[in-house]
Formats: sequence, C-alpha cells, structure tokens
Amino acid sequence: VVDNGTMYFGSRRDGGKGGSDIYKSELINGKYQTPINLGDVINKSGSEYEPFISPDEKYLIFLVAQPDDLVNADLYVSFNQNGNWTSAEKLPPPFNSDVTEFSPKVTRDGKYFFFASSRNIYPSTSNKKETMADVQKRIHSAGNGLCDIYQVDFSALKIKTN
Repeated sequence: VVDNGTMYFGSRRDGGKGGSDIYKSELINGKYQTPINLGDVINKSGSEYEPFISPDEKYLIFLVAQPDDLVNADLYVSFNQNGNWTSAEKLPPPFNSDVTEFSPKVTRDGKYFFFASSRNIYPSTSNKKETMADVQKRIHSAGNGLCDIYQVDFSALKIKTN
C-alpha cells in the first residue's frame, strides 16, 4: 500500500495477461475500487508477483517468472511517468543471477534494498569426501541454495527516484 492508500498486488484472477499479473486498487472515500491490471508494459505471458511500490508510486520492483515457472525468476523495475508505467526492465547482475530472485523491498527512507535469492556458492559435486558434519555445516550456511536474504545500499541499483 502506498501513501495515498492505493494497493498493488499480484493475482491469478481471470482476465489476466499470464499466470499471475500485477494489479492496483485505489482507495477512494474509504473503499477499495475494482482492481485494474497494470497492462502490457508490466504484465506478460508468464507471471509477475510480489510488487514493491515506492510510497510515492515513482517506481515498482517486482518478480517476473517466464514462462510461468519460479525456477529462474528475476527482478524487474518500471517507472511511473505522468501516470503511465514504463516498459519493465530486468535488474542487472548482481541483483539477478541464473537462479531465482524474489521478494524485493526498499526501506521507507530509501537507503537499503532487500531481496531474496536461491544462489548456491557450493559446487554440485565435491572432489573430497564429506562427513555428515560437513554436510550439516554446508546446508546450514549462507549461500546453500535454499534462499538467503541480501541487503545492499539502494544507490547500488542506480535507480533515479526523482
């Protein structure tokens, strides 16, 4: 929900462009209005989920799964220019990788960007034998491919918010 009360959300409701689309519902006189699909510049044939919208509605960061599969989902950004969203652009590495990134969030003060990723720093096979203690340590460590949360300075995204 943004400062004026408008709610942005992902939904698999009928009439969408793909599996899941991003919609908005404006708050008018204390009541949410019929949700509106954000259209072709945001929603494609795959699925769009988990929108983070800046409190002033200047930008939107969201997950795109194409095709409708979360295996290699990436984060995209779109900008609100005079009430119209720009064509969504994929965030560059290191924010996206060859695995799934999701749950974009920016702190209210605009200083930090958080997201989750299923990156795995460990090779799929090892040249050395592992003890059960080694395996336990690996699967309970950051970068184990079971999803971690990352924090970066928002300025690293190089998104112009003004």
